[in-house]
Formats: sequence, structure tokens, C-alpha cells
Amino acid sequence: MASFNKVRRFARSSLQISFLLALVFILFIAKNSDPSAVRDWSKLSAVKALKKQDIINYLQWSNSSSCRLSNDFGGAMALFGIDGQKAVCLDTEVRPIKGKCLVYSFGVNNEWSFEDTMDEYGCEVYAFDPSMEQSDHDRGDRIHFYRYGLGSEKVLRKIKGQQGWRLLPLSDFYKAMEKRHGSNRIIDYLKIDIESDEWAALPQILQSGMMDRVRQLGVEIHLPPKGNVDEFHRLIGILRSLENYGMIRFNSKLNPFSEQWMETLQSESYAAYELAWYNNRLRRNHSSYYYG
Repeated sequence: MASFNKVRRFARSSLQISFLLALVFILFIAKNSDPSAVRDWSKLSAVKALKKQDIINYLQWSNSSSCRLSNDFGGAMALFGIDGQKAVCLDTEVRPIKGKCLVYSFGVNNEWSFEDTMDEYGCEVYAFDPSMEQSDHDRGDRIHFYRYGLGSEKVLRKIKGQQGWRLLPLSDFYKAMEKRHGSNRIIDYLKIDIESDEWAALPQILQSGMMDRVRQLGVEIHLPPKGNVDEFHRLIGILRSLENYGMIRFNSKLNPFSEQWMETLQSESYAAYELAWYNNRLRRNHSSYYYG
């Protein structure tokens, strides 16, 4: 009987130790896991309640499961990684249809890899950049360049040592380009890489109703290294307005060249992110992909 009691006490002690070890392991995993991978940030409502780490986690949230097949188009290898690539969702319901797709690209900076790749894929590409020392021209049969920039209103921005930059809202570009690509076309991919001007352009695109014509959107967002948390909340609010409208994020990448001390976040972080969404309102059914 004494031996049996010893065995029972030993078993009970072993069970307690195993339970404690399992608890420690669970706590360790929870502490060291990526919160952005656990939380469903698509349900974020109280933007002003976001703390500094929450802001970083929200921006880094890729929501990759929302797109089964996402590929990077373009990009150039540099010292710290690849820059200029844009994620494109190739799921049947939202992918650009080869030979029928339309791309608007704002911000080229003489690096044509994305535009050339979309051309090779079979899309007609309209590229815009007022900073390049090039006049309006066709870069081939399907790539058309214009020396204009995207903004929230019609304006001539004075640039020291350069010609003024003419900025227009997306709706104005679309009206002008309809003469070339036809009316009532869906923009299958809208690329925006315009060095912080995206914060003025994106609300205007929503307010004007032009987002109803955009099936996929890829934006490089730029964050101020200095400022207060309220400003970050305002910028996050703009992104949330896209997602509340119906844009489904499917990719997020850090820009490897933007790492720096972010005073507002009190951390070594990144000032630029490549984000990509598709428009849930413009999802096709399978038959429309193959026949229309």
C-alpha cells in the first residue's frame, strides 16, 4: 500500500509539473507571437484608441489569407532588398484579365519595372509622373506616359529649379483618358507611389466615387518620422475609410529603405509600407471571368 501511495504522489506531482510547464510554454508563445498575425484588424473601429505598438501591428498586418494567389509585379534589386514591386491578387474573381486589363500608375521615378511587367502580362498602362524630365509619350504599344501628378484638386505646384507640377484628381485623369481607353472601363489596378501625397489623394478618390471603378489598389504609404500620435491616428483613419468602403487588404510589405528612428512611435521602425487591396464590391463570379 505504501508503494502504491508513493506512485500516486509521484504521478500527481508529475501531472502538476507538466501542467505548469505547459502553462509557461503557452505564456511564452503568447508573449513572443506577432500580435498582428492574431488580431483581425479588419474589425478595427476605435482608431483613436490605438497605442503605438497597435499602429505598427495594424500597418504590418498582411491579411494574406484574403487572397489565395498573390504575386509581386516589378521591383528592382538594390542594396537592402527589392524596391518598387507591387502585389497583385491573381484570384479568379479579381485578377486583371490578360488582353482586357487597364492599369493607372502614379509615380514612376524613371523605374519602369512594374509598368513593363503589367505590359508583358497584357494590360494597357497609363503612367503619370510630373517629376520626370520627360514629355508625354508612348513607351510602346500599351504604355502611355503623361507628365502630370495625382492630387486632391487641380493645382500647379511650384518646384524650385523645375517646371511646375500639374496635379489633378483621379476623376479628371479618367475623363481625359477615356478618349484613349474608352468609357466605363474598370481600372483593374491603380498604383499610387507619390511620396506622401497619397494622404490627400485617397480621400478625394473615395469622395468622388472613383473607387467604384478601381478593382485593385496598391499604395506605398509614407509616415512622418516626427509628429504626434493624433496625426498617426488621422492617417490610419484614411486607410480604415478604404477598408470600411469595401477594400480588402491582401498584402503588406515594409519598404526596406525606410527604416529609421520613428520619434512618434518611440521605436526603430519603418516610415514606408507597401499595402495592397482589392475591391470587394467588384468581385466577379467565375462565369463572368471566362465569358465577359
